[in-house]
Amino acid sequence: MKKLLVVFAIFIAGLSAEAQVKINVNIGVQPAWGPTGYDYAGYYYFPEINVYYDVTSEQYVYFNNRQWIHAYRLPSYFGKPDLFRMYKVVINERNPYLNNRIHVSQYSKFKKQYNQQVIRDSREEKYYQSKFHPKHDQWEREQVAKNYHKKDKDVKVVVKNDVKVVVKEDNHYKNDKGRGNDGRNDYSKNDNSNNRNSSKKEDKGRGSYGPRS
Repeated sequence: MKKLLVVFAIFIAGLSAEAQVKINVNIGVQPAWGPTGYDYAGYYYFPEINVYYDVTSEQYVYFNNRQWIHAYRLPSYFGKPDLFRMYKVVINERNPYLNNRIHVSQYSKFKKQYNQQVIRDSREEKYYQSKFHPKHDQWEREQVAKNYHKKDKDVKVVVKNDVKVVVKEDNHYKNDKGRGNDGRNDYSKNDNSNNRNSSKKEDKGRGSYGPRS
């Protein structure tokens, strides 16, 4: 009984670990101006303007009129902040803006600090999976090609009018070049020509109406 409990506990631990790995990776949705070095980012905090950014919902969270507002764009009074240049603090906690006082005190030292590398400028391949990275489309085509090549080596990916098309080359057709549609050699033409030649030889010396009497 104890052995069964131990095995069951190990099984559950493995499932939870696998689920955690799947949940804690979201590079694909991190914006191009997000900082490198994080496989998972729940929120970004901008100390310079005291604003949060929800990576999952792609919304900014800012304080206005005694409440926290969620919006896809910042209001005009923020001006035009350079998101690529400003320092971002990654915060992985639920509703981090509720602890804003702590964050203001803790991260104010990062104001006017502009030495943070962003995803857009990274040449590390894992960041290509971000849909905002300049090389994302190229990375996606390569992934599609790799997945199909594992199943069929005769598959290639062609882009037509910005649409990815999977094309399977017909090697059977190439090998059967010069054959009929059913894959057999086209012997009918040769047979017909041989028959005609042989009939001409047999009729040599005869008239147009058959053998002479």
